[in-house]
Amino acid sequence: MLMHNKILYVRPDAPISFKDNTQCRAWAYVGSANLSESAWGRLVQDRTTKEPKLNCRNWECGVLILVLDKEKGHQTTATSVNQKNNTNPEPEKLSSSSNQTGKEAESANTLDIFRDTVPVPICLPGSRYGLDRKPWYNSV
Repeated sequence: MLMHNKILYVRPDAPISFKDNTQCRAWAYVGSANLSESAWGRLVQDRTTKEPKLNCRNWECGVLILVLDKEKGHQTTATSVNQKNNTNPEPEKLSSSSNQTGKEAESANTLDIFRDTVPVPICLPGSRYGLDRKPWYNSV
């Protein structure tokens, strides 16, 4: 079966607090829509009411999945197993013998927040290209 889904992972700079003492630390979109006006619609001003209106003329579908934390005072409970067990080293604490630089390690951990909510179908950082491994491309 061929899948036509897109997955977008979003992490705001700061968690978004809700009235029920939860925080949205991130969200993911899983669906069939491309990132285009024809897929998501166009925000216009309604001629009659002069209010904003979304014109959407397609049949794409998808869902937004929130990554929520329950607040406890000023702290939040962690959602990912790695965060609960504190098994991921902070980028600046990585040993010099590691193959990852601080930036690469940080990049690799940025999707950990989604691990218990939405499967992440990739490994970060990716493998480097070299003499024996080159990118594939099609030329006519």
